[in-house]
Amino acid sequence: MNIVTDLPGTASKADEIKWLCDAHDAVGMGCYLSSLFTDDFMAWIEQQISNDMDCDLYAHLADEREKRTSAESHAAGLQADLTASEKADALAQERYRAEIVKLELTISQAEDALDERDRTILQLKAKLFDLVTVHNLVD
Repeated sequence: MNIVTDLPGTASKADEIKWLCDAHDAVGMGCYLSSLFTDDFMAWIEQQISNDMDCDLYAHLADEREKRTSAESHAAGLQADLTASEKADALAQERYRAEIVKLELTISQAEDALDERDRTILQLKAKLFDLVTVHNLVD
């Protein structure tokens, strides 16, 4: 069994990453720790070290969980706003449709009234013609 050597507090980033890679290589498949030293974990931890970032995996997971919860809450709020907006839009469309029907009825009634006036005018013209004709015959 190979044991990874001690890592001094003065080690460089490259030394820390090499130590971690050696630890990764020292863990045999089937060990519990092999599920920790995954390629994704190794890439993440190397990136954290290279960028002078904290390597606290639990804090990172908690932060990601909080971000996800916040994003889900924000998405739920947006969905509720969208649903309310869709309902308001549907109500407004229904009101507009009702107003259109009402206006179409008013137009139809006005056209009927105009038709009735035209008939009345024609009848009056005919009576006037008859009166003028009778008056001309009498003279």
